[in-house]
Amino acid sequence: MEQTDTKLSTRPKRKFWLFLICDLIIGLLIAAMSLILLHHQPADYNPPSLLDTPNEVNPYFTHIIMPAFYNGIQSGKPFTITIDEKPLNDAIIACGWPQAYESMLFSTPVVFFTKNRVTGMCRVNYNGIDTVITAAISPQFQPDGKLNLSLQTIRAGALALTLLVKPIASRMYNSHMEMMQGEPDLYSTIMGSILAEKPFDPVIDLGKHKARITSIQIDTKTAKITFVPII
Repeated sequence: MEQTDTKLSTRPKRKFWLFLICDLIIGLLIAAMSLILLHHQPADYNPPSLLDTPNEVNPYFTHIIMPAFYNGIQSGKPFTITIDEKPLNDAIIACGWPQAYESMLFSTPVVFFTKNRVTGMCRVNYNGIDTVITAAISPQFQPDGKLNLSLQTIRAGALALTLLVKPIASRMYNSHMEMMQGEPDLYSTIMGSILAEKPFDPVIDLGKHKARITSIQIDTKTAKITFVPII
């Protein structure tokens, strides 16, 4: 009788250790799969070579985009500027990479235009962990003319993080803004739209020259932005 009782008493312990071992194996498999997904490089990520774009001021903005903007404002009429994907990426890569921020190292960002969407990719190294961050936004105008840059997806490698990151980023942004004094700058305003779904008045203010964005049309490899001068 005692032997039977001993066998019965050891069964729960066996089940416990069996469960613990299975749980450990599953946890290791999940961690391994997460690392594989994290280190995955998206097929679309193919930035221009740094050797082809030396660290110098690229003329795309200074000689093409900005003159078109100033000429459009001086006309006093609505005007549209077309931004092409390739020269934009050449201008971005020419800014000089990698660039460090605290414990993160950013390198070779690239931007893609697809139907109604802007996708940005950038290689990020954080404490020795290397991955490609992908974020896609969709510009959406509100009935009152305000613009919202809605974050559609965010991934690290092939690891989808949208549902996890969006609420955390929104809380962090709101907490940060509560500690700030005065009106937010343009950068904070744009980040508030992306991270916290906060629409803003899309006015480009360059001192004496101001214009409001009234339309953004994004298609494959091009983005067309329409401005109305503010006199």
